[in-house]
Amino acid sequence: MNETANFNAVSANTLFHFTPSLDNLLSILKNNFYPRYYPEDYSIFKDGMTIAFPMVCFCDLPFSQIRKHIKIYGSYGLGLSKDWGIRKGMNPLLYLSKDSPLYKEYLTAIPGLFNERWSDPDALKISTFIKRIRGDFYSKNLMTTLKNYNFTDEREWRFIPSDLDKRLSFYSSPSESELKSSNTALEKSKYRLEFEPSDIRYLILNKEDEIYEFLAKLDEIKEKYDFKTKRVLSSKILTVERIQEDF
Repeated sequence: MNETANFNAVSANTLFHFTPSLDNLLSILKNNFYPRYYPEDYSIFKDGMTIAFPMVCFCDLPFSQIRKHIKIYGSYGLGLSKDWGIRKGMNPLLYLSKDSPLYKEYLTAIPGLFNERWSDPDALKISTFIKRIRGDFYSKNLMTTLKNYNFTDEREWRFIPSDLDKRLSFYSSPSESELKSSNTALEKSKYRLEFEPSDIRYLILNKEDEIYEFLAKLDEIKEKYDFKTKRVLSSKILTVERIQEDF
């Protein structure tokens, strides 16, 4: 008997992106995703090493495990098909422990990792999909630092522009003004992660009483969402209130 089983799945067939505000969600629906520079702690390789590179982050957590993620990143989200993400070149992260043999093999295979000028661009591209297993992490949504945070719980996938050729920062964290100006420049660049309405599987709002306001604002995005499309999208709305009650 040849049968494909999907029981006990630990990941979703959806890639979720969460954001702190309704305006952010509407901007994504109107303009698609703009990659953003985010400082990443790479002290696993060298003390004080911080790299900021443009990315769009997702997770493939099922609804039963997504409450913690929502608290940390925001109560508004977009769920898109995993097939769409794979077509766009996304990949799940490799979570690396400094004590593992793989860590030592990685350093041996890519000696340019410690080159301050980063003469090997391929080393940077590979490293953008690596993250430490645990570490301190500041959540802007919670406005607090989470100590010894387990990053593997996030099941993160990333979109990185394929022709990425430089970092914003190397050994020190960029300032807020540097990040803001660099992100503004990205919005005017060719880098954009596009999707079609048919790729959307879920729209997540914070509260039930926001649905009418959301649909009214969605109605203003006329160039991308016609009447029929909006009717279909309205059936894909879930709220954090409902997730907390039913999952």
